[in-house]
Amino acid sequence: MAITVMPPVLQERLGTEGSLALAEVLNRAFEDERQHLLVLVEDRYEKRLSEETTRLERVMTELFSSLREEITQRENRLREDMAKMEARIRENMTKMEAGIREDMAKMEAGIREDMAKMEAGIRQDMTEMESRLRVEIARRHSELIRWMFIFWIGQFISIAALIITLVQLIK
Repeated sequence: MAITVMPPVLQERLGTEGSLALAEVLNRAFEDERQHLLVLVEDRYEKRLSEETTRLERVMTELFSSLREEITQRENRLREDMAKMEARIRENMTKMEAGIREDMAKMEAGIREDMAKMEAGIRQDMTEMESRLRVEIARRHSELIRWMFIFWIGQFISIAALIITLVQLIK
């Protein structure tokens, strides 16, 4: 804001050259003051910027620290939860394995029982079949002896008849 026009009263008293010189001095003083004020404002701005940057860095450091701590806590909780879940899974697997083993033992006992019943049934069937075979063999044996006896009698009669005929022929 340079002074270009001087009030007429000052111009009359100082004259043209004096008022121009005064205007120049005032303009330089204003300019120097303006420069000084800019330097002051710039220094204040830099100081304020530095303070705010430091404060912001501190806040960010605290936030990062807080975040790291929270992440660590959550990570630890997650690890604990995972360990608990793993323990529950192992426990459930152990229970299931015990249940399966128990079921298998029951099934094995049932199969063994069924096999014993089947074996007893087969033995009984074999015993009955053996008895029937013995009866059939005995029946066949007696029938065979009867037929053999009939055959021997027939042979005896035939030989006796042949001997009688030969004896009569020889006589």
